[in-house]
Amino acid sequence: MSTIAIDPDVKESLKEFRLTENESFNSILKRLIIEIKEKREYKSIFPKETNIEQKESHIKDFDAWLDRKLIEDKEILDSLGRK
Repeated sequence: MSTIAIDPDVKESLKEFRLTENESFNSILKRLIIEIKEKREYKSIFPKETNIEQKESHIKDFDAWLDRKLIEDKEILDSLGRK
């Protein structure tokens, strides 16, 4: 687990996205990432990248990472007695 620094105004804005009073910022950010990902088509930040296999690989890698993190977060919450 790592720590990130965010401005106080960003923190307040994130609080507006909470589904529950105690929802973590991590959970909020994951949900927002998923929503953005579902609404947007993959766009490379590297102009020369045109190979469709590379794009699909990046998407699969991100999906695998996100799935793994969601499972890890659930396990952490379960171990703390939260659901």
